[in-house]
Amino acid sequence: RESDQESHAFTSQGSSVLQHEPHHQPQPEQQRHSAPEPEPEPQLTVRQTLEEPQPSTSRGDTGLVIPYHPPRTPSSSEEDAEPTRSENKLALFPVPDAHNVASIKRKIVDLTQIEEIVADLKCHHCLSGNGLAMEKLIRFGFAIKLVIVCRHCGETPSSKFSSARNLNSISTPKPFVIDEAATMSSLLAGMGPYSFRNFCEYMEPPGMHPKTFNKIAKRLYSQNEVLGEEVFTQAAGLDRQELIRQYHLAVEKKSLLDIAVSYDGSWLTRGHKFLAGIGCVMDVLTGLIIDEYVLFLCCHICARTGAWIKRETPQRYDRWF
Repeated sequence: RESDQESHAFTSQGSSVLQHEPHHQPQPEQQRHSAPEPEPEPQLTVRQTLEEPQPSTSRGDTGLVIPYHPPRTPSSSEEDAEPTRSENKLALFPVPDAHNVASIKRKIVDLTQIEEIVADLKCHHCLSGNGLAMEKLIRFGFAIKLVIVCRHCGETPSSKFSSARNLNSISTPKPFVIDEAATMSSLLAGMGPYSFRNFCEYMEPPGMHPKTFNKIAKRLYSQNEVLGEEVFTQAAGLDRQELIRQYHLAVEKKSLLDIAVSYDGSWLTRGHKFLAGIGCVMDVLTGLIIDEYVLFLCCHICARTGAWIKRETPQRYDRWF
């Protein structure tokens, strides 16, 4: 039996304490038929809701249960779960062994340091101790022809370009690898020919003429289109193989198959201020992109051409526009 002096205390914000005044014990008949009075609900602070609940020490108290969720750590079974969708897509494409891929050794080197190294070498013709000199004769974009000349006899032991040529290119003459790499890097960074010249001015490498830059960019664009078609053809073939494997289809080699696709674009997600938009068609089964299309709201070449036509012949500009 609870004593007459028992009280229930509830703390709100650590300051106020509510207590029941002592009262006389009711008669058995009244206690049998009367309902218990509801206890006042405590007011919780933000701090109390975030902390882990402590067990109540008051007798007869129902306890204040505050849900507490400890930080969840992944179990060993979840770590060994099935691979993600991205991992499955990457597994469809074979990756060449890193040991079989020739490493590209391309660094930015100060030529004055190379000249000091060459000056300490001896000519294999006259074996003179005067050393060798390095001359820079011809420049094609970023590629420079370096010629080693003996200071004593004037022989030329060696001459090389600072970059190799791209032998896989269909252009004649074969372009230098460094010129194509520099043009592609600047385009991916959002720099045009004039912004790229400003970059070269501060880095002090030999710059590239805008006509040469645009010529290489046009050739790279055509090569990327061909490469894109090859990649999409390969993705479509992988979609076909995966569809036949999962659904056990018995079809001929050249027969057509219906696949479920979804379409998504980047224009709405990037906002109306973005001038480029891309739409992608993805296979629902594998998640691979099998087709794409890119549109631009602004063309730099058309803008410059239109400005020149408008300045020279305004009437022709109206017909051109």
